[in-house]
Amino acid sequence: MDTRLKYFLASFVFGAFFPVFALWIEFYRLDLVFSMQNLSQIHDLNPLLYIIDTAPLFLGLFALIGGRNMWVANRLNNELTHRASELKALAKYRQNFLANMSHEIRTPMNGVIGVVEQLRVARLTEPQEELVQIMEESSDNLMDIINNILDLSKLEVGKMSLQEEVTTVDACIRYVKVLFTKITG
Repeated sequence: MDTRLKYFLASFVFGAFFPVFALWIEFYRLDLVFSMQNLSQIHDLNPLLYIIDTAPLFLGLFALIGGRNMWVANRLNNELTHRASELKALAKYRQNFLANMSHEIRTPMNGVIGVVEQLRVARLTEPQEELVQIMEESSDNLMDIINNILDLSKLEVGKMSLQEEVTTVDACIRYVKVLFTKITG
């Protein structure tokens, strides 16, 4: 049964029977016979009974509004749960895509690096050697980017393994300096 309908029925039952019960007690207490004239007399004598008679109506309306708010909250909660599951599926798809694409790009990139290494041992003119040097650095940088993408996808899935390496701060600073010198040209 819908939550709004439950609240409406509860408020209707409460609104219909509580005032009748309160009036019955008041008639019994005053030893009166139930009639419209006596009802008017009781309301004139005791304004609290008038409030008691009308309060359930307002309480029922508030319960109906509260039931609607609960219904809206449940609907929003269901929608958020659905969106969260969609986002999880999308994240998994993204991770698989990154892992597959980095592997697919790595294979032809290794071919390019192999050709560049073969050119390096060939007899070349100085301008050709400079071009081969640029190709070698560019292919190494591109391979680093591909490896970083693969590492990122492994990290997101939780399959990243760390390796301990002995290094010095000076070596790290030199590497970063060389890297940024290459980037800024």
